[in-house]
Amino acid sequence: MSFIADKLYAKSNPIETLKEHTDQLIENYHLLRRNYPHILSQRLWDLLWLAVLYHDTGKVYPVFQNVIRKKLGLPLLPTIHQEQIPHNYLSVLFVPLNEIQREKNLTREEEKVLLQAIAYHHERKKDVQSLKGDIIQVIEQGLNQWIPMLEREMGIPIA
Repeated sequence: MSFIADKLYAKSNPIETLKEHTDQLIENYHLLRRNYPHILSQRLWDLLWLAVLYHDTGKVYPVFQNVIRKKLGLPLLPTIHQEQIPHNYLSVLFVPLNEIQREKNLTREEEKVLLQAIAYHHERKKDVQSLKGDIIQVIEQGLNQWIPMLEREMGIPIA
């Protein structure tokens, strides 16, 4: 890759990095937990915490980043694949299930709840099954090259 992004963006108006966006959601998580501590079991609070951390990691996708970078007048990232894949469907790829499984001993049902919470945190017209081929192509074309930057910026382990 000839050009590396200096930041990962979540929004263009107002300009917000992925880290800033996630940090704001973390603040909201703590506010919710402080004000309504008994609405969820400890296990569900743990799952919600993981969903908060990983919900937008798919925004690392260069096609998504280029939409924002174009609006901001920044150099575009090199891309091979041009299909706009909703970031929420890509975010599940970055959840380190093996590590989480070792740490939290999630049941199969809990894994499913976590991944579905992330994958479907936006309502989309495109069904994930119809995008399966595009998602595989994006993975094969090097989406993993963005993992080190994502880990650095977000401060969380990435699968």
